[in-house]
Amino acid sequence: MRREIEQAIFEDLGRNANASAQEYQMTKVAAEHDLYHLKTYMKDVHEEAELLFAPAKVMTKYEPLGICGVFSAWNYPIMTAFKPVIQCITSGNAVILKPSEISAACSAVIKKFCDRYLDSEFIRCIEGGIDVA
Repeated sequence: MRREIEQAIFEDLGRNANASAQEYQMTKVAAEHDLYHLKTYMKDVHEEAELLFAPAKVMTKYEPLGICGVFSAWNYPIMTAFKPVIQCITSGNAVILKPSEISAACSAVIKKFCDRYLDSEFIRCIEGGIDVA
């Protein structure tokens, strides 16, 4: 799959394998970071209550929003597609991903990756132009 991504980035943007590897690596590092911190993202945060509300207990409880829309950019198509998708997944949301139509080869590879490796019940990749957006 990595070879397909490199080829698509070269076809759409004219970047060599080193430049596409950097984009791929940045996305991988972001995924590893979110995976490492996943338990801390899910914890409730206990805070001090203001004197006015004492003896109350105050906490911030993080909950999923539901369905998030991710519209990726053409200039860094892999990173701007998958980094927000990873963050949506780690926060418990479903995702609708729409890759940029300007980088069509990358869009096709992103769609293929999503269909093959990600759960279609929670993550959908939709290709198309402005009318689809």
